[in-house]
Amino acid sequence: MTFGYLWNAVRVQGGAYGTGMGARLNGNLFSYSYRDPNLENTRAAYCGMADFLEEFVQ
Repeated sequence: MTFGYLWNAVRVQGGAYGTGMGARLNGNLFSYSYRDPNLENTRAAYCGMADFLEEFVQ
């Protein structure tokens, strides 16, 4: 997810210095960006993660 989707959507298109996604053993998932000048677009990219995954697994 980090390099297949978020890197392009948040870093390349949105101008953030970095982005990523992580998972904990307890099942918690998280996404982040840093030095992000475009938080509204980043939030929209996060909302699009499920659609990306659905297309990816088909």
